[in-house]
This record gives sequence, C-alpha cells and structure tokens, in this order.
Amino acid sequence: MSELEFQRCLREIDNGKKESLKKIYDYYGHAVYSYALSIVKCKGLAEDICQDVFLKVWNNSDKYRKINNPKSWIMTITRNTSIDYLRKYKREDIIDEFNIAVDKDMVEEVNQKIHINEVLSELKEEEREVVILHAISDLTFKSIGEILDKPLGTVTWRYREAIKKLKEKITL
Repeated sequence: MSELEFQRCLREIDNGKKESLKKIYDYYGHAVYSYALSIVKCKGLAEDICQDVFLKVWNNSDKYRKINNPKSWIMTITRNTSIDYLRKYKREDIIDEFNIAVDKDMVEEVNQKIHINEVLSELKEEEREVVILHAISDLTFKSIGEILDKPLGTVTWRYREAIKKLKEKITL
C-alpha cells in the first residue's frame, strides 16, 4: 500500500468509511497479528491486540503524520498495545490452547511451527523482535529502528547476531 493510498484511506476513515479500514486491515493485518503474537506468545491475545490496533487506527486516523511510514506507525501501535496487554495480564498466566486433529500433515506442520518457536524462543527478546519485524513483517531496518527507538547500527547488529544463532540451532 502506497503512502498516498494509506493517507486517502485515513481521510476516508475520518469520514466514517469502514471499507477503508478494511483495506488497511487486509494489507497490514497479518503483520500486526504476527508481531503481536511474537510479543505476547498467545494466539487469542494476539487476535485481541490485532482488533485493538485497528480500532486505534480508526479512532486516531487524524494523528498520522505524513513524515511517518504507514507500516512503522501501525507496528508502533501494535508494539505499544502488546506491551499494555502484557502489563494488564502480568499476574495472570497466559496460556495458548489449541486442539490438534489427528491429521498427519497437520501434525507435521504443528511440529515445524513448534520447532521454529523453540528456536526463536532461544534468542534474546531484542533479537527475536528484530527478526520478526524484518523477516515476517517485512520492515526495513530503518523502520525497525524507529519503532524500537534504536540506532540503525544496533538494529542491523542484532539481526546479524540473531541470524547467526538461528543458523547454529537449525543445523544441529
């Protein structure tokens, strides 16, 4: 989604046009969900956060500044909302429940996801965050630096270190 298209959608949202929010959701929804999931580690909670993020986009569409990158703006909202949820549920156990049908292909897919999550969980939080924002959410290192409020060099260094660790774990 281009900057101009994003701004047009925000103007339409200001005028109450729900279809424009759907366009933004269709474009950014997966990245928002993935990033929230990487922070809270709970599918249900990540879904709630995703809904809240897009409600915040709806309610704060007038606060977007042209100098921002649309994806950076939305991912910053996602990060802040996820952290707020973690603070809110700090004393509660967040448990990710899922039912697995006895399907060989599905079991293999679940096993692969579990392996990927195990390997990612061995990274430091800062490294994992950068890998997910870059590899899954397809953000540039510059945008990631803006979201995390870190210098570009720090972000690229964390990414390189994380990839080096991931390669070591996967080849074992």
